[in-house]
Amino acid sequence: MNGQTSDGEERERTDDAQLLTLLRELIQAGGLPETAELLGVSARTLQRTMASGRLTARVHAALELRRLSEESATASPRDEEAGGLAQRLEHLEARVEELAGELRATRAAPPPPVRDERTTVAAPSVEEPAAGRPWRPYPQLITPEPEPGEELVYGEATPTIVAWRQTRSEYREATHRLDRLDAERRLWELEVVLIRDHELTLPPASYPWDRFDRRDEVWALERSLADLRGARRRAVLLRWVRRVLTLGLWWK
Repeated sequence: MNGQTSDGEERERTDDAQLLTLLRELIQAGGLPETAELLGVSARTLQRTMASGRLTARVHAALELRRLSEESATASPRDEEAGGLAQRLEHLEARVEELAGELRATRAAPPPPVRDERTTVAAPSVEEPAAGRPWRPYPQLITPEPEPGEELVYGEATPTIVAWRQTRSEYREATHRLDRLDAERRLWELEVVLIRDHELTLPPASYPWDRFDRRDEVWALERSLADLRGARRRAVLLRWVRRVLTLGLWWK
């Protein structure tokens, strides 16, 4: 009330600021992809976190686990003798184990069947794959390159994945701006379908995205597509202007 903040809100803001500082240090030391893999989130999620300055629940938990682990590892016996730090370390170890369990469950558990509300969260079952079907601990992850029998893994999403790989190659090989923009648009449209409709996870992620990650990824792609369409309109206009100015000699 009256614009004042509670002690709890102030502590929460301070904690978020400390975790953001830790995230920046991790990225500066190891790079964005390595930090994303370390925390078990996508690089795009970390990019949006850095841009907005706001921590998602998953990033917050991963950073808190990292911070608590570092504090527990760096505490010395002399520190334990001063101020009863031994008790604090016991609390930290318990909290680390609790957060580790939450993150392992989030990363490793496959989505439960929609109609079976009694299904419990469990690690992926290790069973013999069907003949010709490659075994995957995380079948939700899309591989950059095709694999034998992958249609048995991806099912009806397979044609879209094949088109996505082909479009990625076209995007990398495009030499003219308009061709590159068109390939990039098709690529992002296919990624929206793969994430939103088929609930798959794109490389270089190491763990399947949860529904919140997928929602954030789709939102970011749709925003990027809107920006890209504007860039393409400007590129087409510039192309026609150059053609007129050069009397048709310049086209690409």
